[in-house]
Amino acid sequence: MAARAFLLLVALAAQACIAVSGAADERPKPREADLEMREVASLSLPYIYWAKGMSALAFEAGADVPTAHVLTAHVLTVVNDTGRVSTLAVRYDSAGALAGVELLASTRAVIDEGARFRSMDFEAVVRTPEGDWLMSVEQPARLVTYAGPGIAAFNEKPAPWPAPHGLADQPENRGAEAMTLLPDGRALLIGEAVTDGVSPLWIGGPAGWATHDYASSPGFAPVEAVPHPCGGVLVLERAANFIRGLTARLVFIPERALAPDRESGLVVPDVIGMVEPTAGRGNYEGMAMLPAERPADGTRCPAAIEVLIASDDNSLRLLPRRLAHYRIAPRAADASR
Repeated sequence: MAARAFLLLVALAAQACIAVSGAADERPKPREADLEMREVASLSLPYIYWAKGMSALAFEAGADVPTAHVLTAHVLTVVNDTGRVSTLAVRYDSAGALAGVELLASTRAVIDEGARFRSMDFEAVVRTPEGDWLMSVEQPARLVTYAGPGIAAFNEKPAPWPAPHGLADQPENRGAEAMTLLPDGRALLIGEAVTDGVSPLWIGGPAGWATHDYASSPGFAPVEAVPHPCGGVLVLERAANFIRGLTARLVFIPERALAPDRESGLVVPDVIGMVEPTAGRGNYEGMAMLPAERPADGTRCPAAIEVLIASDDNSLRLLPRRLAHYRIAPRAADASR
């Protein structure tokens, strides 16, 4: 097990080395985002079947359930890179901080014709406006949908979903790790493979796709994306090196960079901060925004949002399984500027 964990770190570090090649110094430098993040709580999870290989998260909007400890809890769907799908009741303490999770249900997803192995290698999940599950899958890289709400949808064979040109050509196990839906219904995908400091970024859907380049900072690769209700997209990036080990950070793509009429080009995200919670570092890979009530003034923009971020242990006991709860709000004004 220790050897496998070491080899995983070697692989991730090698990926980081790829990210610094090329003409990255000639590109625009990332700026500090107008957002800041603060850890609310974090916890470690046991080495248990539903927590192994956590790749992506999705909250069920409005789906609160009774639990043994509090009146209600949010329902969280967790998909794994082994094809398992689980629903959890996420509990909070009296201050609204993450306090624990309880397993509600778990199943193995039915594979599609494109699966190379006997399980689905899920990397990202999005709920469509119709209530279906849009999934980014690897080996080979592709998009599929499971029809219908709830975990039972994964007991039926999925249908293919039109993917952008070039997705299937991504390097092995380097598909669209980051995926989300924008408010106008367009899908956003970012490939994990970093070549000459950039990853492919696609925006569109069945009617067609626009292709851009996503600029990663040296050593980092994009692994998850979540739309911000005020506009723009949060992106989770991870990195590995032999000195710091596994680490991650949050960055932000401004809304103007995602405009439908924007010509293909380079997308440079703004930097929010590092994901290094009290529970410890990890191979952070999944992220979802906590359900929140619409602001009382009727606007789309809340004062703050909260996200859960999950680490992927690649089914290795020696790697951690963690959930981190962060609050993201507009950055406080700096009087020294």
